[in-house]
Amino acid sequence: MHGGEGDALLRLDGADRDGTLTPVLPGRDDVLRGVVPHPVRPLLHLVWRQPDGGLLLEAVGTADGPRPRPAGRLALGAGAGRRPAAATEGEDEGPVRGLVSRAGSLLVAAGHAGLVRVPLGEDGLWRDGVRARSAPEPRDPYAGRGTSLAWAERNVRSEEREPDIDPAAIAAALGAERSLGGAARQQGDLLSGLLDRAGVSVGPDGRLAAATATEEAEAVPERDSDVADVAALPDGRVLSTDRGRDTVRLWLPVGDGFALGAECVLPFGSRPSAIVPHPSGHVYVVAEAESRLAVLVLRGDELRLHALVPLLSDGAESGDRVSALALGPGARSVHAAVAGSGRLSSLAIGGDGSALRPVGDEAVAGRRPLGLTLDGRELLLASGDDGSVTAHGVGRSGAASAELRRWPVPAAELVVPAPPGTVPS
Repeated sequence: MHGGEGDALLRLDGADRDGTLTPVLPGRDDVLRGVVPHPVRPLLHLVWRQPDGGLLLEAVGTADGPRPRPAGRLALGAGAGRRPAAATEGEDEGPVRGLVSRAGSLLVAAGHAGLVRVPLGEDGLWRDGVRARSAPEPRDPYAGRGTSLAWAERNVRSEEREPDIDPAAIAAALGAERSLGGAARQQGDLLSGLLDRAGVSVGPDGRLAAATATEEAEAVPERDSDVADVAALPDGRVLSTDRGRDTVRLWLPVGDGFALGAECVLPFGSRPSAIVPHPSGHVYVVAEAESRLAVLVLRGDELRLHALVPLLSDGAESGDRVSALALGPGARSVHAAVAGSGRLSSLAIGGDGSALRPVGDEAVAGRRPLGLTLDGRELLLASGDDGSVTAHGVGRSGAASAELRRWPVPAAELVVPAPPGTVPS
């Protein structure tokens, strides 16, 4: 997708992937912000941002040649897609993410409007008169509470601990139903680090206490939701990230809709954004504010934080922001597009999927890579300011290579697989 003046789609066809630039309804005031391929039908669902900040959905067919044919439009309302007032000033909004669920609904991560669901028919299109609905948004888990103990009470009990901290004392202090343990012996220093970042100390009696500065801090006001990304699980369940409320949510399919199954609250101010599930049952989530990758464990309908891992082997630079996340070939690595310093970061995945290790940061053309996807054994990266889509290999260590090929694409912002049945140019 190229989102510059005169929005267009670029098709990369055939083994040599020659590019065919195909205009999509040029001359409109709306800006193309997202492209969601249908998993079964030869359809693309386009997400347009309107002048009033709202989102407009448009379905286009890809089965009858290189020029998409309009198949329907649906407005999500003036509030959908609008960023909360608390969003970082000057922050690039980036592409709008979405997917078509196993149950046949189009799901859009619509910022302030939350996770928006549009029921689709068997042909992949919505029916006349259908209304887009937002999933029910739970309250901000930090609202009305201090940032330190509020987070510790929800998460520390399921985390690893330092060997010299008595888990029974900590569990009692938190009123936990079970003591800390499990992987504690594998990563003994994690709990200590999490407590430090949460502003929580452990007293001589083993009880938790907030640091003085945190105790005197005012309670957190209710913050606006800012749903940034959505990912599907093989069994039809769905995960979403709420950047405004530091929460990752698990949604369960109920009828033609979804019900909240579980929440995992990250440290205050983490700003979870891009999310990728791993076949092992672990989930990788970008914590924007810390340039870290949160490793979550999904067991049944329980979702909990396991670790926070540095995302960049060479460290983050001022202004860095992870804009996209993708698994590598065989799910043996995970890769992040880093806007700001212009890097493609790689982490090797080991063990049962819970162990991540930074293995390289590859400099890419341009400072603003926004789109990233796996195509066979190669990563495709869309760099907006460089005006290109580049292909990168992945070595045995899990590190991404320098670019192997490139295609000129003005203002490239997103790269997605073509839907089944798409006719080559």
